[in-house]
Amino acid sequence: MISWLSSDKPVKLVITQCKIDMYCTLESFDYSEAGGDPGTYSYSVSFKEYRAVQMKKVSVNKTTKKATVSKPGTARVSNKTAPKTHTVKGGDCLWNIAKKYYGNGSDLTKIYNANKKVIGSNRNRIYPGQVLTIP
Repeated sequence: MISWLSSDKPVKLVITQCKIDMYCTLESFDYSEAGGDPGTYSYSVSFKEYRAVQMKKVSVNKTTKKATVSKPGTARVSNKTAPKTHTVKGGDCLWNIAKKYYGNGSDLTKIYNANKKVIGSNRNRIYPGQVLTIP
């Protein structure tokens, strides 16, 4: 945490209960022992949302003496994560794929529901070469 305070680099803050998923910088971090119990600490943390700054580029045509302004790329860091994919190999089944990515084979319905168009109506029939999205 202390190295994040001194760094100007953003960190990704994810709080699942509140559906917070953004890049931010750590502004302050304090802690103290609380309640007199040894090993019980109270924390105070503040974050500031991070947005990348991009400058517009101005080009001047010397012969026509006209300026054009280019639009900058994305104005901020993308908070979206690219979906994972899995290319089916011989011997694969949705149970094993779910176990690999989620640690639990019974989560195969998540993969099946995200890939119904690719897999079809029978979730037990997947074929080598199919590219499945892992939600």
